[in-house]
Amino acid sequence: MKLAVKIPLAMALVTVALGVALAAYLHVSMAAFTDQAARDEALAQLRVASKALVGTGTVPDFAVLDDPGMPAELRASAAAGQRSTLLLQAPDIAWAAEPVTGGKILAVRVSWADTRETLAALDRQLVFGVGVLVGVTGLLALAVARQLSHRLGAAERSARLIADGDLTVRVSDAVSGRDEVAALGRTIDALAASMQERLASEQRVTADIAHDLRTPVTGMVTAAALLPPGRPSELVQSQAQRLWRLVEELLEVARLDHANQPLDESETTTGALARAGVAAVAAAGADSSVGDAVTVEVRADAEVVTDPRRVERVLVNLIANAARHGRPPVRVVVDGRAIAVTDEGPGFPGSLLRDGPRRFQTGAADRGSGNGLGLTIALGQARALGAQLTFANRDRGAIATLTLPGENQPTN
Repeated sequence: MKLAVKIPLAMALVTVALGVALAAYLHVSMAAFTDQAARDEALAQLRVASKALVGTGTVPDFAVLDDPGMPAELRASAAAGQRSTLLLQAPDIAWAAEPVTGGKILAVRVSWADTRETLAALDRQLVFGVGVLVGVTGLLALAVARQLSHRLGAAERSARLIADGDLTVRVSDAVSGRDEVAALGRTIDALAASMQERLASEQRVTADIAHDLRTPVTGMVTAAALLPPGRPSELVQSQAQRLWRLVEELLEVARLDHANQPLDESETTTGALARAGVAAVAAAGADSSVGDAVTVEVRADAEVVTDPRRVERVLVNLIANAARHGRPPVRVVVDGRAIAVTDEGPGFPGSLLRDGPRRFQTGAADRGSGNGLGLTIALGQARALGAQLTFANRDRGAIATLTLPGENQPTN
């Protein structure tokens, strides 16, 4: 239940409870007052009648000796020598009686219907007042709750953008004031600023390390190529090439960390992009056997305007990841603007599906070894293209889907 409902409901319940308690107190107090007033009036008339009987020997018209309609309870109390009163309802009559000389009982009756009607009118006014109080309180609470809910919603949306990676967003831009919500926004802003500063520092370190390593690693690769043929030379060359690819990936990650990257767009089709990506894997030297084993299935081709080189980089990394960490067959399936890469391996680890690719994190051990940069580069290139890259698991294996922006335009 949302705060916009909880707060007005809670306020309405509290108001009803307080209103009912106050109304009950006023009703009981007024009822006791009116009861006592009716008894006092009956006793006053009884005293007047008693004085008249003693002084003149006659009974006034408003009094009766041994009234046959006298309630038995009142008659018994008067016969016992007590001056007593009794209130009846339906009809609303107040009785008063006392014993007199000769063993008789002098009694008077007074109607208190008007007093009862006054009490009933007071009850109606109390019910109406409680209803108005609940309505006004509910409306005020609703207005306050809606404003609070709106501010919390704005803070939540900003916080979600920060969680999704946009560290430039500030909650305080959407939530102002001096209350706890604004204080929470400022705390989140401070956290986002700290994360942004740490991320920028990490990006600078990555770029600096990659740049510093590029020249000596390139020289190492060149020198390894000059070694005499043999198994030791092949091992050195293989490791030098691996180190060179790692440095190149670090440089690419560093470039992707910077925004406003230019796109070299051209018109092509998703089928052509998929085949170019597979061909690029096949031409990648050590990965040539991987490229030869990848199949392409075009279910529905579509014309797109995009940067083919960046799409190729995405597909090369996805195919290489599927071949390295999954099991054959590796397939590239084209369905309109969507290009999916599938394998028959153990699937993506839960952390990757939950949090997305993270540099230098390869996930579960059953996904093999690696540096965790391949999928990070693929995701960065997809964002530069304005495309969507999603990761999921099937019944058997993993599936990574690149969806290019624009409308589907099937080709013949």
